[in-house]
Amino acid sequence: MPNDALKRKLESLLLEEHSRARTDKVAELIGGNPDRFEIAWDIFCNGNPPLPQRMAWVISVVTDAHPSIAARYAASVAARLPFLNHPAEIRAALHVLMKTPIPRECMGDLLECLFPWLQNANLPAATRVYSMQVLYNISEMEPALKPELVIAIETLRMEASPAFQARARHLLPKLKKEIAQMEREMK
Repeated sequence: MPNDALKRKLESLLLEEHSRARTDKVAELIGGNPDRFEIAWDIFCNGNPPLPQRMAWVISVVTDAHPSIAARYAASVAARLPFLNHPAEIRAALHVLMKTPIPRECMGDLLECLFPWLQNANLPAATRVYSMQVLYNISEMEPALKPELVIAIETLRMEASPAFQARARHLLPKLKKEIAQMEREMK
């Protein structure tokens, strides 16, 4: 199927119905094909609403099934993230970043965006939880961030959503163990 025809088909499918079944159908059509993912990415980045929001869900599903296909978009996602406004788009972008290696050149911009999102109680729980996970992933490459992340999570944990608390219960022990290991190595 030529690219223009596939793009029209994907857009048509997304506009017909907004459901998990439709999302799965579009994700299956894209599969692990990099050329098809490129078309989906173009719709996500350049489509008219509601296409980007609906394609966001598809991209999350495809990223779960084929994480390596989204890896080449990590820099693009990181650059775009501060300018996204719709919760579905933000959630999908963070989902991609959770599942793919983050380019070092993007880390500074991501930190400026993610720490405030982590701390903003007015944002959807998924945005805060995914921000926490991406920050943890960054701390794996930049261990000096681990203590700051622990402080932020512990400060927010008790008044946060159940999803936030669950992710905090998962990440805090790992972070504390990694910090203790770093301290032992420094002695």
